[in-house]
Amino acid sequence: MAIEVIKPGLSTSVQDLGRPGYYHLGIAPSGAADLYAARAANLLVGNDENAAVLECTYMGPELAFQRDAMIAVTGAELPPQLNGDARPRWESFPVKQGDVLGFGFITAGARVFIAVSGGIDVPLVMGSRSTYSLSGFGGFEGRVLAAGDILPLGAGANGMGAVLSVPDDLRGSYPKELEVRVMPSLYDGLLTDEGRRTFFETDWVLTPVANRTGFRYQGPPLEFMTRKQPFGAGSDPSNITDGSYPVGSIQVPGGIEPILLHRDAVTGGGYAVIATVISADMDRVAQSAPNSKTRFVEVNMETALAARHDYQARLGQLRAALDGQAFLSAAVEPAKLDGRTQGKEPAALPMSDLRIFSYLPNPRIWKATIAARLCGVDVEVRGASPPELQDWLWDFDAHPLTADERAAGDETEQQARAGFTGRLHKTAAFMEAHPFGTVPAAFSPNGAVGIFESNSIMRAVARLGADACPLYGADPYQAARIDSFLDASLVFARDGQIYLLGLMAGNADPDVYARTADAFGTYLDGIERALTPDPDFLVGDGVTLADICFVAELTLFSVERARARVLADNRLSPIFHDGVGSEFPRALAHYEKLCGDPAFSPDVAPYLEKIERTADQISGLQKGAGG
Repeated sequence: MAIEVIKPGLSTSVQDLGRPGYYHLGIAPSGAADLYAARAANLLVGNDENAAVLECTYMGPELAFQRDAMIAVTGAELPPQLNGDARPRWESFPVKQGDVLGFGFITAGARVFIAVSGGIDVPLVMGSRSTYSLSGFGGFEGRVLAAGDILPLGAGANGMGAVLSVPDDLRGSYPKELEVRVMPSLYDGLLTDEGRRTFFETDWVLTPVANRTGFRYQGPPLEFMTRKQPFGAGSDPSNITDGSYPVGSIQVPGGIEPILLHRDAVTGGGYAVIATVISADMDRVAQSAPNSKTRFVEVNMETALAARHDYQARLGQLRAALDGQAFLSAAVEPAKLDGRTQGKEPAALPMSDLRIFSYLPNPRIWKATIAARLCGVDVEVRGASPPELQDWLWDFDAHPLTADERAAGDETEQQARAGFTGRLHKTAAFMEAHPFGTVPAAFSPNGAVGIFESNSIMRAVARLGADACPLYGADPYQAARIDSFLDASLVFARDGQIYLLGLMAGNADPDVYARTADAFGTYLDGIERALTPDPDFLVGDGVTLADICFVAELTLFSVERARARVLADNRLSPIFHDGVGSEFPRALAHYEKLCGDPAFSPDVAPYLEKIERTADQISGLQKGAGG
């Protein structure tokens, strides 16, 4: 099962990151014209960065999917449509068997990249799946796509992946006027001083002759020095006997209309190369469209290397941001709550004692679900990953937006805050019940009473099930002591949440880290003392809200295992490290005992297993990317 090409678009080809190593044999590296956009598309659908994608120029194709998959569209501002309905750019979204992907009209940029989970599974040629049309090999039969082509998909193509979104500041931008940095080349001395000045001071206009081989620009003629032509060279002053053409090199045949060679560059010939585009700016060139203006800016090697470092750093930020989202979006097996299951279709669930709406997975929600298991309260949990919640209606009856609700979005749209970006859709009833407008959000059975903040939601569950299990203590004094532990956890959690959210986004601020490490130590020291000399529980003779809160808050720090590279890059070590058990033996023994308890393990165990798998996957990706 695969993808059928209904309409091929103007020029659509299969590309990966290219086939380096054969340039000396006259074979161009090929590969995606905009490598950053292609990498981003693959990361969004969970592919290896070198998986084959579709590169589309100026006009998108129309594709029919013969099986479920996750896809992502990055690059130029060419709006994707699924069965005629708009879909986002720079975000992944699912397609079902029989769905048709199409596109609107381009408004900025030149090339779009379509990644499909599993990748386009065409044969490897010289280690790459990239199309090299000039020589007729690679890609799909060595050519651009045509109507009726059937593109095979690789293993792993399905519609069950996480919905991920590239942060706004890491998306491409495509101005109609741009500066492109170049270094002088071997033959720039053939230009006169006036010729050099003209080259660097002209706003060159890109002509319609702009493809994967080269980009031709229009502007004033360049003056070459008068000289005796060497033996074997042509008569034009821009001719040389012969020379190599680096990818990104610029030649000016006859002194008019400079030609910039791109990914499918010819490898050598008889025209003088006067400059070469630095590698960090080749993606920008790829996204310039006819009639756009380009100013070439001369830089030295030091600047070129610094630009390459910045480009790689931006890629690192992209990987870290999407790794973090993928972890938060991880599909953890829903926990059973009194015969019901989290995450089922809302319409299939009868009324519960308490309804909770949150991003998932969220260990702080466990405070309520574990308490519900212990005291027999009927709790329903609705929600999705953070990126997906941007396409939900936030309400007592929270659910993915319908087409009508999306069309009437102005009535519910609000600017996102507290960890979300863009616009969210919140009903007036939601804001009335939850004046701070945040999640997790809990509701009474009729939706009239809103409860916010995870400890308060947990308290509500305990009060509802007080007759079955005294989670809130056996008397007012125990209840007050439990509240003391919960209040202490809030002080610890405030710094912890800032630290962990930053870590998931690929950042590790040393000041935040230091405050969090101090709060972590203070909190565990208090837990250790509470369990000294040998009480079995923090308060009283059984599990209480204090124990539940302790497990949820501490488990959050297991995220550090999946973000060890971020910490290492900042010369920091995990706060929840292996030695914590030696420093706070009673606290850690209590934590491990509770994690194995039947009321706790349905939530905790799958989460910790997912962290270990994610940590292994991220480590593998980083090694594969040279990290």
